[in-house]
Amino acid sequence: MQRKLRFIVAGQEIKKDPSCDFSNIVANSRGYLTASFTFLGDWAGMQKVGLFYKYGREHAEKISGNECAIPAEALTHTNFQVGVCGVKDNTRVFTNKVTIEQVKN
Repeated sequence: MQRKLRFIVAGQEIKKDPSCDFSNIVANSRGYLTASFTFLGDWAGMQKVGLFYKYGREHAEKISGNECAIPAEALTHTNFQVGVCGVKDNTRVFTNKVTIEQVKN
């Protein structure tokens, strides 16, 4: 059983998918939350990495099939941030970060 948090990525902007329920995400989950991304425009053919931040510290997960696990290390506080990095040849692209609120358990 897993819960998917869905995001839309267009250019260098990432945003929460408005059709996804981001309520009642409880801190300290492990192996439960995954991130699912819809990539638009320039992201075709890029290798992609999900970037998850807590206290400014980055935790990276390779995106495969437009999904990746959300590392437990990023889920131990009342919020975390999500961004994406894409690489193709000599091009490297980063998105902004979006903040996900969590309920402290």
